Amino acid sequence: MKIIDATDLKVGRLASLMAQEALKGETIRIVNADKAVVTGTRSDILTRYRFKRDVGSRYQGPFYPRTADRIVKRSIRGMLPYKKQRGRDAFQRIRTYIGVPEELAKQKTETLESANVGAIEKRLYMTVGALAKELGAKTYESAPKTKTVEAKPEVKKEAPKAEAKPEEKKEEEKKE
Repeated sequence: MKIIDATDLKVGRLASLMAQEALKGETIRIVNADKAVVTGTRSDILTRYRFKRDVGSRYQGPFYPRTADRIVKRSIRGMLPYKKQRGRDAFQRIRTYIGVPEELAKQKTETLESANVGAIEKRLYMTVGALAKELGAKTYESAPKTKTVEAKPEVKKEAPKAEAKPEEKKEEEKKE
């Protein structure tokens, strides 16, 4: 079993290399999928992925994922013959994770030097986590954090009575 740390790795190169390994029969776990990068300018990346998201309808496909781990896994699926049995088997041997899960934390991770971002300028790539957030993913980062609040005794306040208009006061006095 190979455990790959996707931090600062290009998604396309990572996907093609992992697809080749999975087709050979290797079990693959990709951690820190949200820290992998997609190259290009921010506007081009968002335009491309929003188009992929918006194609089709909500009842018929293609369905494109929003979360970072599934974006990476979908990219790997594009490199596999997933409609054939050997491609389906290879795809089932691949798991992607946001962050590092507890069961894989103590094991040694590998990185791929051939897929590393290297000297690309910061403005010419975007992390998959940032892309997922732009696409509207509801990940652990955007989830509201709960706070523990001490129980305070309730103090009942009487609601102030609204004053009647002068005309209504005269009518009430006449009725009495």
